[in-house]
Order: sequence, then structure tokens, then C-alpha cells
Amino acid sequence: MTTRATSHRIRRRKHTDLEACAGVLAEVHAADGYPLNWPDRPTEWLSPPGLLTAWVAERAGRVAGHIGLSCNGTSDAAPAVWSRHTGVPAETTAVISRLFVSPTARGHGIGARLLTHAARAAHALSLHPVLDVAASDKTATALYDRLGWTHLATVNQQWSPTQTVPVHCYAAPAPTAHRYWRTAQAVPADSATGRQLALMRDLSSGRVPPEGFATLWLGARREALRVGERISPALSHELDQVFYALDDYPIDPDLRESDDVTDAELRAVVRQALAALDGRERKAPR
Repeated sequence: MTTRATSHRIRRRKHTDLEACAGVLAEVHAADGYPLNWPDRPTEWLSPPGLLTAWVAERAGRVAGHIGLSCNGTSDAAPAVWSRHTGVPAETTAVISRLFVSPTARGHGIGARLLTHAARAAHALSLHPVLDVAASDKTATALYDRLGWTHLATVNQQWSPTQTVPVHCYAAPAPTAHRYWRTAQAVPADSATGRQLALMRDLSSGRVPPEGFATLWLGARREALRVGERISPALSHELDQVFYALDDYPIDPDLRESDDVTDAELRAVVRQALAALDGRERKAPR
């Protein structure tokens, strides 16, 4: 089966990408009201003070999404909140910001991939990823919750002398690498990753309905992120395919639209992932 998602890649942003990024940002602002206050100079807004690096997502050869990673600054609330929660200096954090995806490129997991990519880059620098998000941005907060980020607090930020905005402060899951598995066969059944694999087999065989699978599988994925379970890139790739399919699968049938992933397509993606994992197990050296 060929999935409906068009391939895309994440790469480091170049200066020549800024105009295209600003164009996508304008589409997002028109559709969702992000950013809340439209900047006078959008290309400069995309490079805030302290920016460490930024990435774009490309789909069909065009910029489809963007994310930035910065040192913590005085305008960011999450680093100080994280410091109070953990007792470690705010300087050990990196702030994720300027995350957006073109309205025409949604439903393919691009936002999740950008966020995961930036968080891994922060961890590689021995910095913990945190972020602020306007409380009114329900789509973004749903993404952070789904990926296992911790809601630290909601605070009021003074954006201007006349504008106070409530923002949620989030922190990424801790990368505690105390459990690591290379293959699906090695994953213990009582682990959160093991529950994801068992649910995939249950969906494939018809022992669990798609709606129940979606709820339980996403819960197990959040738990795996929370406790720091780590898996090989090959195993992660197949589980990510299921996650990206679920990102375009409304659990409530009444909310589904014609271009959403269907029950049959979800089951096919899961079976394809299981077949790929089984093939890797057979090829693995004994």
C-alpha cells in the first residue's frame, strides 16, 4: 500500500528561505491568528535574539513549516518556571519558538517532526527544551500534550503596556535513557512501547476497534515519552508512521471529513509497519 502522505524533509533554514517562510507565516496568520500580533517585519521576527538555529520542513520542494531554537531570554516565561520546578538554572534550557505549518500541508505529521527535531537538537547541546504558547492556541497545546510535553504552569505575560496575554509554559519529556531496545522482539511486553506494539497487533487482527486503538496507543506513546523509553531509529520510524496516521485520524466519527484517514487506511498503515518490523527481525543477525 502507498500511504497518502507526501514525503517531506527537515533541513536547516537558510537565509534565502526567509521570504518563503514569511509567506507561509502569513497563510497561518490568516487561518489561525498565529502569531497573535502580526509583526511589522516578519523575516526579522523569524530570527529572535539568541537564536541558535532554525529549521524548515520541505514538502513537494516548497517550504511547508518552520521552527526555531533559541537561548532563554528575558521575554520567555518557561525557562524560569522550569527552573523553579527542577531547581536547575534557567540557563540550562533552550526555547523552542516560531513553530508553524502551512494550512495546506497539515495532516502529515510535519509539526510533530519539527518539534521532535528541535527538541533532539536541544538535548544534543545538553539543554532542556521548553516553550511558551498563547493559551488561546488550542491546536498547538493539543500537539504538545499528544507528544508528552509537561504543562508546567499558565502565567500572564505583558506583551505591551496595553496587552497582557495568558501563556502556557511547557517542557519536553526528559531524555532518561535507562531503557533502550534495538528491535521489536526485544521490547518487554510490560513497557509502554510494548503496549504500543501489542495494540498494533490487536488492531491488525481485529481484536480492538480503530477508535479504541487510537486512544490507547496514543496514551501508551505519551507514557513511553514520559518515562524516557528509547528505541532504535528503525523501530522508531515504523512507530512514527502510525503516529503520523493517527494525527490525521479524528477519533470521534462525527468529526471526520472526506480527506481524513479512514479505519481501513489506519489498519493498513499499522499492518505495513508490523510487516516492516517483522522483515527487519528476520534479517537481523542472530
